[in-house]
Amino acid sequence: EGGFEEDRSYAASVYNYTGKAISNTAWTPVVSIRPALFYNGVPNRGLIIPRSVSLHATGNNGDVHYRVIIGNPGILSLTGAVWTAVNQYSIAQVDTSATAFTGGRDIDNGFVPATTQSRTETQGQLSNRVPLTLNIAGTASTICTVVARGLTTTSTVRAGINWGEFW
Repeated sequence: EGGFEEDRSYAASVYNYTGKAISNTAWTPVVSIRPALFYNGVPNRGLIIPRSVSLHATGNNGDVHYRVIIGNPGILSLTGAVWTAVNQYSIAQVDTSATAFTGGRDIDNGFVPATTQSRTETQGQLSNRVPLTLNIAGTASTICTVVARGLTTTSTVRAGINWGEFW
């Protein structure tokens, strides 16, 4: 009775394979998702639940701090974002072009340790209480972004987001 039926969702994921050079002076968005305004020409009233993120960092002594941030338009803003469909079966859009962000609320964070190549995951750790949806007018989407910053030096970071879609 009640509860959340996460196992009934359609699984989806995206990954920034090319990676981004990040500095130790500013937080940089690596990959972001949001619900598309329309799916097959119909207003998108589906629900996206971020489930986990995965990060990969390269660079000697390139410790990386990452954050997973969520926010509605007007609260979370991405500079230079270019949104594209994840694929023809998904209600989500992805951006890997943003160069900066402002606002939002942290829902997770962590560190990727310094080695030539390191990887970390938050498998199943993101809360299902932070859904990505459209506003009531269907004109703007909640955004989830993974941002990273080097602790001591510049690194290249690749990141992926896994989520469930309810529609």
